[in-house]
Amino acid sequence: MSNMSYCRFRNTLLNLRDCEDSMEDELIDDGYDSEYQARIKLIKKCYDIVQPFLNEDDSLDEDSLKNLPKEK
Repeated sequence: MSNMSYCRFRNTLLNLRDCEDSMEDELIDDGYDSEYQARIKLIKKCYDIVQPFLNEDDSLDEDSLKNLPKEK
């Protein structure tokens, strides 16, 4: 189910926190579209999302976060 645009990030944040809490759980890799595979894909997607906001030393560039577009 899709998130409504007005609460997309809020809902995703809650779900992502739940995933973080479960990151150390043992999962079965059945080789095809399993929770294990989804966990790996999620980690890669999180990196893709955060990568534009990193400095050369991989620290978070706080200034780039301040420049994200926001509704006026």
